[in-house]
Amino acid sequence: MRKLSFLFLFAVLSLVSANTFANEELAIVITQEDKVEIKIGELPKAVIKTLSKEFAEFTIAKAYKATIYNKEVFYIKLVKNGRYAGATINADGTLVGQKSKDNQL
Repeated sequence: MRKLSFLFLFAVLSLVSANTFANEELAIVITQEDKVEIKIGELPKAVIKTLSKEFAEFTIAKAYKATIYNKEVFYIKLVKNGRYAGATINADGTLVGQKSKDNQL
């Protein structure tokens, strides 16, 4: 019984340390991302089209460009009446993420 308890404890500690290591690698990938502010006029037409469709009532406040896994990704900060939204859009116009439209500035 004592050996079984030791084995169980060892298995749990191994999983916890492996999970911690995996989270540290993910943080490294995110922090190495080079996000560069760009002019709104530099956004691809496909990105503008997606913004017009999904966020028609918002105004573009800032735009950023990054290359992740050899693909261009655009981070857009949008505002409307003191509220903001954030959108992440691939260069082909695919919406890949967005922040809540209900948060205040």
